[in-house]
Amino acid sequence: MRPIDADALQFKPCVLSDDVGFSICSAIKKSEIDAAPTLDYAPVKHGFWKKCGQLSRTQWLHRCSLCGCPQDYAHNYCPNCGARMDGEQ
Repeated sequence: MRPIDADALQFKPCVLSDDVGFSICSAIKKSEIDAAPTLDYAPVKHGFWKKCGQLSRTQWLHRCSLCGCPQDYAHNYCPNCGARMDGEQ
């Protein structure tokens, strides 16, 4: 699988005919898809926040399950390693 930049593709109008009549559509040649630039991406990492101690009376200190980065509250993602915090404990 090769992720491509769909914004770089240009759809061209075309007309198709069948038994019912004509229809207008958009098309891209396979050669244009094959030549489209690829996207750089990294796989999404999933983690969870571990409670590891009390920071103050009301806030708990959390650590990322993947990199151990401490935080004062549980974010949706780890600001250090970028892991999405939706994993199971």
